[in-house]
This record gives sequence, C-alpha cells and structure tokens, in this order.
Amino acid sequence: MSNLIWVTAIISSLTFASTPDYSKLVRELDRAEIKAGKAQEQYDSMASSIKSANGAVTNLEKEIELKGQAISSKKVFARERIGYLLKYSVPDNMDFLSAFDNVEETQRVKVLLAKMLKRDVQDYNDLNSDLNQLDELKKILAKEKQELEVQSKVLSSYIVELKATILQKKRLLEKIRNSQKGAKALAERSKKSASRISGIVSGAKFKDMKATMDEVIQKLVSAPLKGKVITAFGKVWDTTTKNWVYNKGVGIEAEYGKEVKSASAGIVSYSGWIPGYGKVLIVKHDEGFFSVYGHLSKILLNKGVKVGKGVIIGYVGDTGSVDMPSLYFELSTPTRNIDPSPLFD
Repeated sequence: MSNLIWVTAIISSLTFASTPDYSKLVRELDRAEIKAGKAQEQYDSMASSIKSANGAVTNLEKEIELKGQAISSKKVFARERIGYLLKYSVPDNMDFLSAFDNVEETQRVKVLLAKMLKRDVQDYNDLNSDLNQLDELKKILAKEKQELEVQSKVLSSYIVELKATILQKKRLLEKIRNSQKGAKALAERSKKSASRISGIVSGAKFKDMKATMDEVIQKLVSAPLKGKVITAFGKVWDTTTKNWVYNKGVGIEAEYGKEVKSASAGIVSYSGWIPGYGKVLIVKHDEGFFSVYGHLSKILLNKGVKVGKGVIIGYVGDTGSVDMPSLYFELSTPTRNIDPSPLFD
C-alpha cells in the first residue's frame, strides 16, 4: 500500500512539474507584446522614411527631366536667334538698313541689334550655367538613390526581426489560449487592464453628465473608422474557460495602418501601453464620457492634447493580445459602459 502511495506521489509530482506556469507565461507574453510593438514601430518608421525618400527621388527625377527639356529647347532657340543676329550684324548682310529714311534711324537699329546680340549671348551662357546646376542635381539624385538602397537593406533586416517577434507573440498567445488555465490567466490579466482603464475614467471629474446614453450614440459620436464588429459588447461566453466574460468595448476588424479618428471632441487623458490592449489612447469628452482606442500601431497624440471630432489620432495595428490587425473601441462614463455597436451597423 505504501508503495502505491509512493508511486502515486511521483506521478502527481511529474504531472505537476509538466504543467506550465501560466502566470509566468503571461508575463513572458507581456514582454513579447512590447518587443513586437517596438519592432513594428521601428519597421513602420523606417518604411515611412523610405517611402518619403522614394517620393523625393521621384520628384527630383521629374524636376531634372523637365529642366533638361526646357534647357534643350531654349538652347536650340537661342542658337538660332544668335545665328540670325550675327548674320544681320555683319556689314555685308546689312542691306536691309537702306530701307530706313535717315542715318540716325539706321544707327539706332545697329545699336539695337548689338544690344540684342549681347543679351542673347548672355542668356545662352546662363543656359550653360543651368546645365551645370542640372549636373549637380543629378549628383544629388545619385547620392539619394544610394542612401535609399542602404535604407532598403536595413529595412530587410528589420522585417526578419519583426517577423520573429510577431511569431513569438502569436505562439505564446496560442499556447496560453489553448489551455483552460491559460485562458483564465489571460482573462485575469485582461480584467486588471480593464480596471486600469476604468480607473482613468472613474478618476475624472465632470460637472454633469450632460447627455443620455442614447444621445451619446445618436448625436455626439461618430465611428472612429468603418469596419466589421468581430468582438461583441457585453456578456460573451468563452468556450475555452467555459465561463462568461464581460467586454466593455468592441473589437473592429480593419486593415493595418488604417486611420483611426476621434469619435468626438475632447482632451487626451492617456496615451501609452496597457497589457493586452497594446498601444492605447483615451479621450475625455466634455459631455461626460470617454472613448478608448486600443491595439493601435501608432499613437499621434500625447496626454493633455485637445482633439477635435474626426481628427486622426492614430493608426490600426495588432499590438497587445491580438493576432490580426483590429481596433478595440470603448465608450464609457465614470459609472457605466455604452454599447458602441450601433455606430458600425
């Protein structure tokens, strides 16, 4: 009997040892999400820089082409004009001057021809100077293209790093989600992050709640973007944890990098990172409610900045505990949440 107890104890200890520490995995996921977010930000910044440089190179190429064409046309015209002036300024070819009535008028025409010739020769020399400037522009263009090639190679290395960090995050997410205990650990983290958001909201002071819940949806706010609701508001049954969860906002399917606009005018109360939600922006609105935007790839505003309705505040991303680009959007007051789903019908 004692042997059976001993064997059972060994088996139990082995089973316990093989069970992952999900709280540790969730902390590891936190780090992986932050790392992936920073890698994405670095990549996006470099890609944006290359895009701008490409635009500058294209514009410079067009400028060089147009200037070259203009200079060539002007040189042809100037050469012909100078040729004619030289021809008629030579004494043997000045028979046309006999058509003038007096010597003074003939002399005036001679002086005029001389001035025209001098000016046209100067213009021709200026065109040659323009050609020299054009050569300098071509050198600048060649240098810009060379730098662009270097940046493109650096970007390629960023892509490798970015893919690796995103893959690490996705694998961790999948590993944790596929277990009931892991899903509960994620739900607990999500609950803490949601409480953090609620703390920012409930800590705000409003003179009055100037609008009803219906008025907020019908009159005061607009959708931050167009998209399909993929995570519903309110009580939702979690098939992994076999439990009900409460979503204070909605998840909206959208393309990576799509513009996210402020749902209403207000002032930024929070701009930063929240575990699970990734890059988050929270805006306080004068009517007595807040709007929350999560999983952003880039935030454009800092805390304390005033923002108007419909102003671009950031871009759709996949930061936090999501494995595809989407926007988390929440509307809330210090005492309750508002279902924003009707905005996306």
